[in-house]
Amino acid sequence: MMQSVLEINCTPPAVDEFPVELFSTQQLVNGAIVVPVLLTVYSFIAIAIVCDEYFVPVVEKICTDLNVPSDIGGATFMAIATAAPELFINIVGTFVTKGDIGLGTIVGSAVFNNLAVTACCGLTLAIIGAEIQLERWSITRDSLVYGVSACLLIVFLNNEKIEWFEAMILVLLYIAYIVFLVFDKKIQTLVKRKHPSEESGKQEDAPKVEDGDEESNDNETTSVWKFPSKSNCFSQGAWVINWPINFAFFVTIPSGEKLKSKVWISLAFLMCIIWIGILSYVLSWMITIIGDTLRIPDSVMGITFLAIGAGVPEAASSIAVVKHGNGAMGISNSLGSNTLDILLCLGLPWLLKSSLASDNKWVNINSSGLQYSAFSLLVTLVAFYLAIWVNKFKLNKWVGLYTLIVYLIFIVFASLIELNVFFEVNLPTCRK
Repeated sequence: MMQSVLEINCTPPAVDEFPVELFSTQQLVNGAIVVPVLLTVYSFIAIAIVCDEYFVPVVEKICTDLNVPSDIGGATFMAIATAAPELFINIVGTFVTKGDIGLGTIVGSAVFNNLAVTACCGLTLAIIGAEIQLERWSITRDSLVYGVSACLLIVFLNNEKIEWFEAMILVLLYIAYIVFLVFDKKIQTLVKRKHPSEESGKQEDAPKVEDGDEESNDNETTSVWKFPSKSNCFSQGAWVINWPINFAFFVTIPSGEKLKSKVWISLAFLMCIIWIGILSYVLSWMITIIGDTLRIPDSVMGITFLAIGAGVPEAASSIAVVKHGNGAMGISNSLGSNTLDILLCLGLPWLLKSSLASDNKWVNINSSGLQYSAFSLLVTLVAFYLAIWVNKFKLNKWVGLYTLIVYLIFIVFASLIELNVFFEVNLPTCRK
């Protein structure tokens, strides 16, 4: 009887659902936790490398070949690939751990993409002494779709379970969003009553940073084999630490001259997604171990550390394109990723899980606090849009500082809610 009561009044630990127990709880407490911490950091670095050095050039090449506008390219191709960590983490959370780590990660990463990525881009522009004029149409368009997606998520989380038809609505809405983007120019013409070519006029005045990044991309293959003997100790140490993952990327992901072929471009795009998926699984595994050892709820780990880790691709790719003066692609990437996170990265695994279930056609949500965190998506979206609007759709250091402060406030309050500081939202984790 006591066993059944305990099972009812606690949440099963997500760490038990992963394939191998690397260390016992006692070993982790006694210092072995440094291993998952180091693997977490290494996974962060690896995701940043694969996005910055391989994925961004591939996406830019695809957009150029298909003549896709930069804002739509950021909201589609770049968003789909940079959102791969969230998709794979929610698949793990839905089918493997059966906990809230996937939902918490996506809620947290959506805020990270909206605020922290904008902050990173703004502060990067401050460092290089520049600012970028954003497009009112693309920012407003992507913000509205993201807002509608957040509203649907709040409504669907109300009863702490996701029905199969609710998941289907999310997926269908994302398909409708893609169709909308296909006809974006025609819709824009009707709404703005002017020729769509005027839209790109402001972006041509965006500052262009030196072409050093392009040269570095051309020399990536040689850097794998050539030790930076003339660099400082920090750069040399980083080269040694990163060499295994750089070698793996060099062997498996086409780059350089190969990207002139459509076949190699497609393969490079696919391999980037596969690598991001693998690294995301390792990342979620290590974060789960750390959270379980420190007795931090999965939802808190998802909103904070895992969300930041999952947001590394968006941050890395957005900063990379913003440094080249392409603010439309950078910001549309973050907003498009948020829409993709909610509608597809959450909706698709939920739809598959609820549809394949033999009895209950729904997915349970353990933490009721995530509804409040989801509501904060709307609050932070309004804060983001107001900052851009007041600054006349210019991205600079002031927008960067403002969005960074708002993001830190969100992290504190969301974590306090999930830790039951204000009211009870989480059951304690079951202990062996």
